[in-house]
Amino acid sequence: MLFMGSKEYPLDNDFDSFLSKHGGSSNAHTDFEQTCFVFEVKRSHLRPSLHRFAQFFCTPLMKAESAQREMQAVDSEFQSSTQLDGERFIQLLSHLAAKDNPLSNFPWGNLETLDVRPKTEGVAVDQFLRSFWENEYSASRMTLCLLGKESLDELETMAREFFAGVPSNGAGPKSFTESPPPFGVGLLGTSRVLITPVQKRHELVLLWVLPPQLPKYRQKPSAYVADTLGHEGPGSVLSLLKARGWATALGAGNSGSGYESCSNYSFFQVEVTLTEAGVGHVDEIIEAVLSYLGMLRRLGPQDWFFKECQTIAENNFRFQSEPEPYDFVESVSCNMQLYDPADLLTGDTLLMEYDSDGITAILGTMVSSAMIEFVTSPSCESVCTETEPWFETRYVIQTVDEPTRQRRLRIDNGQEHPFGDALRFPPKNDLIASNFDLIEHLSGTQGPELLQQTPFGNTWHQPDSRFLLPRGDILVQWITPVASESALHSVMASLLVMVLELNMNEVTYNAAVAGMSQNLSCNSRGLSLHVTGYSEKLPVLLEMILEHLRTPEVTAGAFDMCKEKYVLKLQNFLRKPDRLARSIRLQLLERCCWSPEDKLTALKTVTLESLQAFSSHILSRAFVDCLVHGNVSAEGSEQIGAMIRSKLPALPLPKGLHPSNAVCIVPVGTSVLARPNYNTSDPNTAVECYFQISQEGDSAAESLRVKVIAEVLETLMDEPLFQCLRTEQQLGYDVSCSSRLTHGKSGFMVFVQTQAHKFSAQDVNQRIDAFLHNFAEVLQNYDKDVFRGAVDALAADKRQPTLSMGSESYRLWYEIGDRAFLFQRPTIEADLLDRMSLDEVRKVYMACLAPTSPTRRKIAVFVQGHADNATQSDTKTPEEDHGHKQEQDTDMMGEGQERNLDRFDAPLVHCFNSVPTFRSDLAYLPAEHDRLAKVMTEC
Repeated sequence: MLFMGSKEYPLDNDFDSFLSKHGGSSNAHTDFEQTCFVFEVKRSHLRPSLHRFAQFFCTPLMKAESAQREMQAVDSEFQSSTQLDGERFIQLLSHLAAKDNPLSNFPWGNLETLDVRPKTEGVAVDQFLRSFWENEYSASRMTLCLLGKESLDELETMAREFFAGVPSNGAGPKSFTESPPPFGVGLLGTSRVLITPVQKRHELVLLWVLPPQLPKYRQKPSAYVADTLGHEGPGSVLSLLKARGWATALGAGNSGSGYESCSNYSFFQVEVTLTEAGVGHVDEIIEAVLSYLGMLRRLGPQDWFFKECQTIAENNFRFQSEPEPYDFVESVSCNMQLYDPADLLTGDTLLMEYDSDGITAILGTMVSSAMIEFVTSPSCESVCTETEPWFETRYVIQTVDEPTRQRRLRIDNGQEHPFGDALRFPPKNDLIASNFDLIEHLSGTQGPELLQQTPFGNTWHQPDSRFLLPRGDILVQWITPVASESALHSVMASLLVMVLELNMNEVTYNAAVAGMSQNLSCNSRGLSLHVTGYSEKLPVLLEMILEHLRTPEVTAGAFDMCKEKYVLKLQNFLRKPDRLARSIRLQLLERCCWSPEDKLTALKTVTLESLQAFSSHILSRAFVDCLVHGNVSAEGSEQIGAMIRSKLPALPLPKGLHPSNAVCIVPVGTSVLARPNYNTSDPNTAVECYFQISQEGDSAAESLRVKVIAEVLETLMDEPLFQCLRTEQQLGYDVSCSSRLTHGKSGFMVFVQTQAHKFSAQDVNQRIDAFLHNFAEVLQNYDKDVFRGAVDALAADKRQPTLSMGSESYRLWYEIGDRAFLFQRPTIEADLLDRMSLDEVRKVYMACLAPTSPTRRKIAVFVQGHADNATQSDTKTPEEDHGHKQEQDTDMMGEGQERNLDRFDAPLVHCFNSVPTFRSDLAYLPAEHDRLAKVMTEC
């Protein structure tokens, strides 16, 4: 509401419109005890932007008509949240909390609480909002962070000038320290809460209520407990549970914000991702956690372990990448509410003081009699007889039987040790870096150097000349057609990666703790590996990973756990309408793109023996690309390339066998594919409209030009689209547009998520086209100076150097993987923008996006929500009800729908009920376009 106009700038969208024209953006979020407003803009427009921003806190309008519209937006956000199990869990905690504790308040909003009930009670919401602002938005409670290239004196002058008018009633920050505890003794130690999830997932959460930990931010005693209990190496709780096939992941601790931490309490949670078998062994899993806590109490705090964690935190802070300005000011402004001035940048990261007594006190609190346990699983559905009123989460509270409570008490007291010496304190970490020397660097390099070029692969090297950090990135791509030539091979490659990650975790976990990381994944070109961290230890970590890849061990236990996890992942993917819409769009566009349904069907046929056979030959013939970027010498990079080839020797892969993808030529007109939301209790509808811009026969220079034009259109359209479809028409909380690049081919996308009881997918599609129809006139009358300013801001953004080594690594890696090798792409694109005219943009828009264009090629994907109140038990995945899905596909675009879609006399509307039907007889744009030494001169 504050962003919806002020006395000096009364238009609803004045601020966002101003920012969008000058390369900026804004947002706001509300936590349990903080609300934060943030914006960014190009440096030259900081002053006028800041003046507009300040007026929201000095003289906001908060108009009644704006309040009515924003209620719809809040309700739409709430409706989206009702299908998120994490949000449902938070609301269940609020429902179970003591009614005189602030946690028991409903932390969301919807039309019932913002409109229906206030009207019934005679409350004028706009007047209530005004009163709330006057009482709570006092300068005495506010903190401000400004970041700019101006001097500190100049920034301070602006702050005083613009924010002096913020009213103050002298009130200090609110505190809830005097409120009673969030949960009564009736729940603690005696209760097990069973929950039915929306998604197919199995989870155990153990929760303890600690005193507020914020006053202990310099010591962070709960972090010590989290780092030990959440350890994943040999001897850990997770290691034990994985060995028994009961769990695949475990996390412990407190995030420090949100519902987990406030002035009244801090929660300490242990979250265990269970297997289906693990659901039947919850008692033993809880005993393992309690046994580990008992071991920690007996050992007492270990000074050496704290110092190890302290060193890691100091290293990570000292050698961190420069944060994004937007994220930095948001973080600092919030930290100003929490920490002493000297600790604003370090209070949430560094371990400054050792507090043995504080650690002992927390361990003493974390016993079974002070614990609440939550079990989430579809298997709980038959016994869940209670319903949380807002999210309609089904749950039941069971009493833990007396024998179990007594056994747990004996474990707490050290009288029983059910797991013997299987649980051990974490060993010392030998992957902590200590050598931070920088190599001699060369300035002004134009791109990576090709150090090694062989029939087996290439090694590229880019020394760091800008960030000057003792860190590096190693990116490796094993190019092989085996990983993607069928849906079966695609799922086998993904499943193999999951098994490898599971097997490697114990040996790579110390690296992750020490500020390093690795990510192994599969894609349409084969297997990909990214190793990042301190350059001293990079080769050590890489060699560990390569050893696992060289002799992959696929055991029956690992296979069963990973296959089960993968099935759940695919099934849950289908239940998210926004992700499903994107997946369908890519299936329609790409020649080689397997649907989640295809993958589920193929996954059923995978056996332990077939995956073992697959693992032995997936990399037997491959071409290996490698990029080493950062604080690594050319000699070191050559050694890394040689290590990869020696550890994983493979036959060379001829270029003609390299996998390539292609993008279809979308038919002229509108191609519609409609699907029902697989979750029949989900009202959310996703509509994704894609417009193809790239043309058959485009040269490399033309491909680059239309890509940049699509980005300009995104810049010009983003705010007007949001204002029209979200703010004014209230289609839904999530309204956006973006340029898309699919295998080098440009397109444009408009996305809206709404609710079925508010708008149909067809109606949303019509409204999108209506906006595009009107925007054509907006473009026709667009002010050339305003256009030039927006394009210049985009060009300046492209010329802005990347802020982190990781971002730069990925930028270079994209050019290598795409075989474009345009390492100076940002500069080339910025130069194109400098020469771009408004007429060029209009021409592309009128040909490719305008609804009346005879050459427009549009794909509209509808994932239709359900307007009724079906129960979660009605949710069906494709393998459970394939025929029902197909029937709904057809019915959703039945007789009469083509006429509704043809509102602006678009030349053709094609309706499809399956991806293969759409893709039959289509021509394709090859992904490998001319890679062109002449691209710079052509541009």
